[in-house]
Amino acid sequence: MAKRTKKVGICGKYGTRYGASLRKTIKRMEVSQHSKYTCQFCGKDAMKRKAVGIWSCSRCRKTVAGGAWVYRYAAHCFTCVIYTHLHTFCNIYALAYCALRAFNKSRREADFSSF
Repeated sequence: MAKRTKKVGICGKYGTRYGASLRKTIKRMEVSQHSKYTCQFCGKDAMKRKAVGIWSCSRCRKTVAGGAWVYRYAAHCFTCVIYTHLHTFCNIYALAYCALRAFNKSRREADFSSF
């Protein structure tokens, strides 16, 4: 079967109606909602949209809430990265604080053991 639409893709169903700009916007949204995304649980490209904001992995059968048109928005990814960095920084700070306290304690014990 020959390819029917070269430029408009999934928006060929609208024909010449609604204007080119609106059809381009709709094309971006429909392509993103119908594409498969990487599952965060199993790592496969199997996450598909079931309904508005509901995404399901066909491989591991997990169902999660996400965006309406895309699985994860860029703002969400940015927030996750910032949270991870802050969490790591807090853990490093806590470890450094514990190490410093242990070092000071051992130094005090060494000072008293010399008497």
